[in-house]
Amino acid sequence: MLHKTEGICLHYIKYKDHSIIARIFTKNFGLQSYIVNSVRTAKPKFNIALFQPLSLLDMVVYHKEGREHLQRIAEIRLAYTFREIPFVFPKTALAMVISEILSKVLYGEIGNEAIFDFLKSAVINLDQTNEFSDFLLKFMLSLLEHLGVWNGRIEEIFEHLYQAHYLKVPILHFEQEISKLTQIWQNQSCPLDKSDRSYLIDCLLNYFRLHFEHFGEVKSLAVLRSL
Repeated sequence: MLHKTEGICLHYIKYKDHSIIARIFTKNFGLQSYIVNSVRTAKPKFNIALFQPLSLLDMVVYHKEGREHLQRIAEIRLAYTFREIPFVFPKTALAMVISEILSKVLYGEIGNEAIFDFLKSAVINLDQTNEFSDFLLKFMLSLLEHLGVWNGRIEEIFEHLYQAHYLKVPILHFEQEISKLTQIWQNQSCPLDKSDRSYLIDCLLNYFRLHFEHFGEVKSLAVLRSL
């Protein structure tokens, strides 16, 4: 049966000689894997550029219930054409990191319109904004809140990290870090140097690890940090 849905592509892997398997978070069906045949040929049915990280898509799909199924795409087109993400390398690197984080925390076959709409808005904002130095920090905080694993209190993050032994001293030693992250969360001006930003990102990634068992390392972060 054919269904219309919106989607956000997270990544794809090569499959056999000319095909790919694309992981796409859909508005109607949650995270799904789609096999796309003959996309790596001279005259593909679908352009492989449609499946770059964070592409916003309008899709018509064949859907079968059950995680074991590889789904198929009948029609696909861009729902939004990127202006900068594929062409401004820091934004490209951010998109890679965000896609990798999402691939670790999104799951299930039930659509979630609130999370999808938040992600869609965030992707468009990343593409259009001129100031994105702290985009990843604000995005991760918002994602934690939308996933229901954080209550919006910055102190709670550091409390839980201390209890889980990610931090070696109590949170009273982290007043500056808490203050800086609070300012970012509240959209206040908060100049951060590269070291501060990197440390706060690591704190939030550890908080993800507390709540998502197989979160592991974010390999694409090395590219972002090299810039």
